[in-house]
Amino acid sequence: MVTVPQRGGEIKEGLIGVPRFVNPVISISDTDRDISSLIYSGLLKVNAEGKIINDLAESINISEDGLTYSVKIRDDAFFHDNKPVTVDDLIFTIEKTQDPAIKSPKRPNWEGISIQKVNDKEVNFTLKQAHSPFIYNLTLGILPKHIWNNISADEFAFSKYNLEPIGSGPYKLEKIKKDSDGIIKKYYLESYNKYTLGEPFIEKISFVFYKK
Repeated sequence: MVTVPQRGGEIKEGLIGVPRFVNPVISISDTDRDISSLIYSGLLKVNAEGKIINDLAESINISEDGLTYSVKIRDDAFFHDNKPVTVDDLIFTIEKTQDPAIKSPKRPNWEGISIQKVNDKEVNFTLKQAHSPFIYNLTLGILPKHIWNNISADEFAFSKYNLEPIGSGPYKLEKIKKDSDGIIKKYYLESYNKYTLGEPFIEKISFVFYKK
């Protein structure tokens, strides 16, 4: 007899503070980061054991001098609206992170990093000097370019997609509940069956938000 997990069930969690930027590029609060990590996925992720594993990436090769990281994105990587994840999405996300007008808290991690598109699924990152912690940069959640492309830097922080996010992570937004003043009170997520690492066993996650 072997115990195996069964798919289904729901987790309900209370969080302090109302979400504002459920967006991996500009998320600052713990609430925003917690939800972003479920909705968005990066090339890599840190698993429960603290190890770095592939997520959207099929493979990552590092040059002997540690200056070039060659990445291939999985062919079965899709956003929650069924659009494929491509190198264009990756480059778009990093360029937004590097843009001073966006004021991303992750911008310092990407200074001096150049990106070269090889094809729709392959890209090279080039560092000015070897820096082994750079590998953790590749856990940055990827934005869908087709959703964000026409949103200017001035409008970026005010876009509705900061509260109605579309990512490629293990959970997608199901619905939002607001009070009579339009303040978000609850967030409902459901498992995503096309997630690259497999659909999560827990089917639904709901968040209830409390004032500080």
